[in-house]
Amino acid sequence: MNPSEYEYLAENEKILITPKFSHEPMTLIQGDVGPFISGLPVSVPVWLAVMLRQTNRCAIDTPEWMELERLEECRDEEKESPVFTQLPAEHIFEIANIIL
Repeated sequence: MNPSEYEYLAENEKILITPKFSHEPMTLIQGDVGPFISGLPVSVPVWLAVMLRQTNRCAIDTPEWMELERLEECRDEEKESPVFTQLPAEHIFEIANIIL
């Protein structure tokens, strides 16, 4: 697969956002998302989070695996382990690239 295909797959992963609007649940092909209540976190696909952020309708919450302490833990585990360790998220690089 090429990088754009990996990015496409990563865009369907769920991420927490804090909406700046209220709306009933949305029915998408992947399933329902919402309801959206201003100020209350909700899980949505990455592509929807990016679209809402571009229109200033939400703030994307930092995923727990992207917190500095968690990344340092993963780094330390890998230094101590004689074998490769598992990444903290399946599409860590693609999602980080998309939301940053």
